[in-house]
Amino acid sequence: ELPFVTEATPLGPLHVRQLRLSPAQPEEETALALLREDSVLTQPGYFYDFDRGGHLVISLLTPPDIFARGLTALHKRLIQPV
Repeated sequence: ELPFVTEATPLGPLHVRQLRLSPAQPEEETALALLREDSVLTQPGYFYDFDRGGHLVISLLTPPDIFARGLTALHKRLIQPV
């Protein structure tokens, strides 16, 4: 369980999921920090035209071992926000 994240209602393809961040968690800064510091690729919600901020989009097509490492990095990043 990620304390700062709730899974939003699935929209679009089933191979991606949007994660709703807390309002204090900036989506672009979080996505960039995950990429630069943890080598984890997510997309900020505005790439998908979400009306409000606070979303990250992740792919479910990632191989399971890499996906697990990415979720671990995401968990750590959200426990100690940017």
